[in-house]
Amino acid sequence: MDYILATCESSSKTYRDGMQVETTAITYGQTRSGVRIVLHSGDKVLITRPGSGHLIRIVGSQGFIEFRKGDDYHTILNAEHPMGSDITPSSLKYDGHRKFLEDLADMIESGKTSYVIPDTSLSALELVEAAYLSSRYQCKVSFPFSDSKSPLRQFGILECHMMGKAA
Repeated sequence: MDYILATCESSSKTYRDGMQVETTAITYGQTRSGVRIVLHSGDKVLITRPGSGHLIRIVGSQGFIEFRKGDDYHTILNAEHPMGSDITPSSLKYDGHRKFLEDLADMIESGKTSYVIPDTSLSALELVEAAYLSSRYQCKVSFPFSDSKSPLRQFGILECHMMGKAA
């Protein structure tokens, strides 16, 4: 990831698992290769395509891929699929949490440790933290996070303008 830019609001006092969450939020991210991710989240996000679930769209300079949690297909639009095509990705032997438990059982049995899941979980947590920092300080959060001791610079925020002053 190159950077994250987000804005969140919580006017409705919505709670999930005992924690106040955003009512509406927009998060924009861009990778170093130029792939852009836009996430609209919240209780009343209108999805104009039929069906239920959250629509996820990954946009690149050559097209996009979109999917929903629970769907067994992805829609792809690019040079090879100019009108858009539904593609069924290869399915896993196990879905959801069972996949992680089966992987853990395999590691215990083989004695070989894999840190793929913890490492990707940590990366995902850093992205979420960057989105909340971006919303809180109203600025773009760049990656990788810096080692600087400044409260904002430690999160890779090189310039952040709050109340008309550079932070």
